[in-house]
Amino acid sequence: MTRIASFGMILIAALTGFEQHASAQTMVEYSAETRFQLDLHVPDAVLMSFLPSGWTPNVATQGPAKDANLRAVFIDRITINGPDGKPVGKGSNRLAYLVAPVKDSTGAGVQLVIGGLTEDPSDAPGPFGNYLLATTHKVQRSTSSESAATLESQDWSLAAATGEHLEMHIKFERGSGNKGNAADTKFYSAKNPSFVQISRQEQVLDILRNVTTNPPDRVKEFSFKAGGGSFSKLFDGTQKVLSWDNILWLNRSVLVPLSQQAQTTQPPQFKVDPFWPKPLPQVKDAKGQMHQWITGEIGGNCVDSRDHVFVLNRGWQQSGLGKLQPFEGMTGIAAPPVLEIDADGNLVNSWGDASLLAPGGGTKVMPESLHGCFVDYEDNVWIAGNSDGVVQKYSHDGKLLMQIGTKGVCDGPPTLSPKAFFPTCGSPGDNMSKTLLNDPADIAVDSNPDPVTNQRGSVYIADGYGNHRIVVFDNKGKYLRQWGSAGDGPGQFAAEGGGHPHCVMIGTDNLIYVCDRAHNRVQVFDKTGAFKRFIPVDPPGFTDAPIRVNDIGFSTDPLQTFFYSTDVGSGNVWIVNRMTGVIVGGLGTIGHHAGGFVGPHTLSVDSKGNIYIGEGGGGRRIQKFVKQ
Repeated sequence: MTRIASFGMILIAALTGFEQHASAQTMVEYSAETRFQLDLHVPDAVLMSFLPSGWTPNVATQGPAKDANLRAVFIDRITINGPDGKPVGKGSNRLAYLVAPVKDSTGAGVQLVIGGLTEDPSDAPGPFGNYLLATTHKVQRSTSSESAATLESQDWSLAAATGEHLEMHIKFERGSGNKGNAADTKFYSAKNPSFVQISRQEQVLDILRNVTTNPPDRVKEFSFKAGGGSFSKLFDGTQKVLSWDNILWLNRSVLVPLSQQAQTTQPPQFKVDPFWPKPLPQVKDAKGQMHQWITGEIGGNCVDSRDHVFVLNRGWQQSGLGKLQPFEGMTGIAAPPVLEIDADGNLVNSWGDASLLAPGGGTKVMPESLHGCFVDYEDNVWIAGNSDGVVQKYSHDGKLLMQIGTKGVCDGPPTLSPKAFFPTCGSPGDNMSKTLLNDPADIAVDSNPDPVTNQRGSVYIADGYGNHRIVVFDNKGKYLRQWGSAGDGPGQFAAEGGGHPHCVMIGTDNLIYVCDRAHNRVQVFDKTGAFKRFIPVDPPGFTDAPIRVNDIGFSTDPLQTFFYSTDVGSGNVWIVNRMTGVIVGGLGTIGHHAGGFVGPHTLSVDSKGNIYIGEGGGGRRIQKFVKQ
């Protein structure tokens, strides 16, 4: 039978199974695959540390999977198609994942994906949110003859830049295998236990060696290496292989429950928490008079791994609307530049050097006009300033670790802003320096390997109040690449109006999402700068309102179905379906009441899906909206 003919049978089986269960689930994709599976036993205590709270191992006490608490599955996805029959992504992929048989919090037996390595950048972090991009991905197969037997060799090698690796070599005598009936298995994510996929699959399985059932041993050569990075504790040298299973072919349909689909296709609902944050401290001066800490404009906000919110306060600065206004400063004093607030609204830390060059302004150390905030995968805090030439990296508690650019010197001509403290800063900049920035607006740090250097931690900067570009540096601050110019076309940002670009975000699809503020749109690129598409934000009834895309954040479902966009012009935050570009909801109205906005400027999302909105202009506060 030809490969095309056999795939036709696979397609018919997949669609037939889908139709029979359409009332309960909806199909996401179907695929034809070959696999090799190792049933393993790893240290129980270590495995437990990978499981969500309330979940326990479900170890078989008999049969071929006896005593196995983990499986390493090497997968060659030969074809991957969507329900419409069109290829998903590039239409094929090779990966390996680690899956544990477990009982969920209700006691039901399911499979839990705890990690994986994938060759396809668009599949990292994948549907389960925990796949790493394999910077090394090699798969080789060959056959040979020995007497009357046919021998097959398989070599798999997948490794991430951070050290995680899964490698296997096996040579075995081929057999005929046994075809099983189609069956449904639920796969959950260890990172997000509420996410489930249903794998409806039929397969031909050939058990080559098993320590329990003792079939004829047809394994001639075998080696297995695993560990590194987040895998190192699982594979400490004490792991045991219990079963060697060659899966000759596998026909698989991936489905999700309709209830889960509804959760990801219906826009989330939010309710303002009017008591977050709690009042800031009062301090006593030398005369015994009390003074309340007050924030000026909010220049940025971002969330760390503990769901603590870092708030950039401009009140201490002496320029523009950012500083404290007369009615605020009668008895109030400016809060420190950076405030760390926990999920309950308590101030847990504050820091930042508030020293100035002169009484009228000009910051000595921190960026002038704080703008843009990002917490990276090591909980370091990155800060930009849209009237300066620097992006700064701070430790979680406020120690300056690194700086990109030169304080007070921008990528612009010497006479660009002759009356400013920093005269080379402003628009239009030169848009070309490999060492200088010009009024950067935002930052995003990539936790995955860079597509060019294969190193983690590339820094994407929206260099967008003076320049018109996204510029990328490595984790040591060395220039890598840039794209963007002034204009109206793809990869171009509005010539005037500031915030060109105004924000930068990295999606779980490994694409770069950029706020082209004055054009009221998001531009999407790959990590090398290749343009993918526009997503305009044109809310009906509010299209006369300017600057509708100031900052964005993603919903926390694994597919990041929605993004949220702050709209200064109309005083709203819009909920946009990321794939379709359709505005499906919003929150807030213009006003000073709880849940209202005056100048919704910056946005961040915590791990629970709650949204934090920072206001500039006349708003000058941060609010929390709790996901319902």
